[in-house]
Amino acid sequence: MNTKKSTLYPLLQKFLQFQEIGTGVTAAKSKSTLENYTRYLTVFYTFVNDVLGVHYAEDLNVSHIDDFRLFLARKISKKTQKPLSLQTQGYYLIAVRAFLKFLHTRDIASLSAEKIEVPKSGERHVEFLSKEEVETLLYHAQKTPKTGARDAAIITTLFSTGLRVSELCNINYENINIETGEFYVQGKGAKYRVVFLSTHAQHALREYKKRRDEQLQLSEINEKPAPLTPFFASIRGMGKRLDRGAISKIITNAALYAGIVKKVTPHVLRHSFATHLLQNGADLRSVQLLLGHSNISTTQIYTHFTNHQLKEVHKKFL
Repeated sequence: MNTKKSTLYPLLQKFLQFQEIGTGVTAAKSKSTLENYTRYLTVFYTFVNDVLGVHYAEDLNVSHIDDFRLFLARKISKKTQKPLSLQTQGYYLIAVRAFLKFLHTRDIASLSAEKIEVPKSGERHVEFLSKEEVETLLYHAQKTPKTGARDAAIITTLFSTGLRVSELCNINYENINIETGEFYVQGKGAKYRVVFLSTHAQHALREYKKRRDEQLQLSEINEKPAPLTPFFASIRGMGKRLDRGAISKIITNAALYAGIVKKVTPHVLRHSFATHLLQNGADLRSVQLLLGHSNISTTQIYTHFTNHQLKEVHKKFL
């Protein structure tokens, strides 16, 4: 009889490797998802290994998960200096559940993933900008010395397409077609979708592209940048690709200069895109496709404050 047990740490490393490369059933995870999984599972492993003394997958049980949930409930976020939100606690448990599912596919005996209960965080609050606030944001972004054209192009593109910030960061020269006003992006789960540029976004991107071409020293005679050249890049650092943090900082600074009191992030612009579409009569299914949501229930968070028909009914009968 084989009594050898499976040590947790190597299994966690193997799990993360498979998330990076994907399998025949699931696609490779994005860089940000991998970073999150690594962070969440490192905390989980440290707790069960160092605090609970659980070293093997076969020894995990529901009681250990309950202890981990209590640990998360008491954990203070370094960023906010407040206890972790229920939503963040859920992210940890979702990562643990994915790991346990992975063990099952490898015929490694352990706790069933179905035993992991993810706490409900209640109704999600969505922040978005009005059209006037977006225009104000753009006006002040354009005034930024040296980077105004780029920053305005970033903000307009996010608002025009509803792209995730990671999708925007990954755009290369060969991906984007300004003249047709539409192009494909690779989103979550390595899925591709088409996004569309407004006339205003096309204009902003043309202005930025002129300066970007000058930075790359491209001539007008059939000269193209090298493959995988980042479209949105740092003015310094020889055209280094802008990352999520840099994009967020650009938008936060523009909002600060514009005097917008809301916390403005790339995702707030994505929320604004979806909200304005629905307010102007777009159907939920179309918005789902434009956002790249796998499940329409994710898109439904926007319907609570965009259903003007209900408002008109209320006015008519009261």
